[in-house]
Amino acid sequence: MKVSSPRITEKVGRVLLRLVACLPYSILALKARFLRFLLQHIIRYRVSVIRNNLHNSFPELEDQQIRNITNQYYHHLAEMVLEIGLFVGNRIKPKESQRGACMVNEDPQLLETYLAKKSNLIIMMGHYGNWEWSPLPLVQAGYRILGIYKPQTDPTMDHLMKWVREKPGVKAVPMKETLRAILSAVEDGGPPFALILISDQIPAAGDIHFWTRFLNQETAFFTGGAKLARRFQLPVIYASQKKEGFGRYRINFNTLWNPGDPGDEEDITKTFVSRLEKSIQDDAHLWLWSHRRWKYQREDIPLTP
Repeated sequence: MKVSSPRITEKVGRVLLRLVACLPYSILALKARFLRFLLQHIIRYRVSVIRNNLHNSFPELEDQQIRNITNQYYHHLAEMVLEIGLFVGNRIKPKESQRGACMVNEDPQLLETYLAKKSNLIIMMGHYGNWEWSPLPLVQAGYRILGIYKPQTDPTMDHLMKWVREKPGVKAVPMKETLRAILSAVEDGGPPFALILISDQIPAAGDIHFWTRFLNQETAFFTGGAKLARRFQLPVIYASQKKEGFGRYRINFNTLWNPGDPGDEEDITKTFVSRLEKSIQDDAHLWLWSHRRWKYQREDIPLTP
């Protein structure tokens, strides 16, 4: 039997996402329930990873509480998969509406203040809420977006995710090209940019420079965002979200660090970690628990210079 080429697989993926975007919200909500059941009880997608992560992060919780968070997480994950289709179909709007998907900025004045100064920004956030939608309020405010991402191992999935993420005003930038993208954006004289960093990704073993306590465990973090902020003197903004239902989110932007403030790279990173941990403690099911976040142990990985 002939195997489909990666290009054909990518095209099929695009068609399916566009079809999702055409469905009514009521149908999508029902499909999310079915997808949740499929992921959790049939495929059993990373069940042990999710449970272990939750037990280790919240040892004070009883088993029933862990089960409740697990159920909520699978429901959120299923909804987020379908919400990607809404993003592809441009059916999500930055502003609140009576019906339909939206990402509401709870404090637009913060971005307006920075934009008035023509300040480029670094946005640090976690795999929390629907991070794929986070560029929308920034584009609405007038920023162009440099979305830094870690390329997928599978080229087909990598091309598909880049296609999903790139919109007018949004450029997807591979992690290794971050510095080049910043220099180009600074030099071209265009509108101010916001560099979005999903800053809770696990570094490769050879790239670990910093450990800290996070969710009851020693955890390695990238410090690249803080280093870029200090090198280019860019304000650092933390973004967190609240979920109100299928396809309905509120996003909060808060300043972590301004040029001239005290603090080195580790201080800025620790502040980010503290804010993210508080967000997760408030609404645990909105974080990406199926990620193998703690596959490295501090005692086994020496810090690289």
